[in-house]
Amino acid sequence: MNFKNSEYASLDRNNNYYMVGEHQQRGLSFIRVSASNEIEFWTMPFMQVMDVVADPNGRYMAFMHNTGERHSQGVQRAMGMLDLSSGKWIQVRIPSFDSAVSLPVKAVQ
Repeated sequence: MNFKNSEYASLDRNNNYYMVGEHQQRGLSFIRVSASNEIEFWTMPFMQVMDVVADPNGRYMAFMHNTGERHSQGVQRAMGMLDLSSGKWIQVRIPSFDSAVSLPVKAVQ
């Protein structure tokens, strides 16, 4: 396989190798190379991915990506997952800081 580039490498417990790579025919994709050298691709629906990590059991890949939406402080980032068995892209919703519940912590002396 010829890749133009690859980045964000990760391994699972079974020594499957995961990365984001650009392939000449498939474009920008999440890629899994199994321990037996079988290669699988999932074409990415967005372009700016960062901080990719594979689930230790090889069920999904978690990642951060730019949403393309701008606000006063720059580009918005979001978290997502790719379910590797179904190929489904899942948005991970994180509540805003304003909606967080404050938990009191007792001082330790």
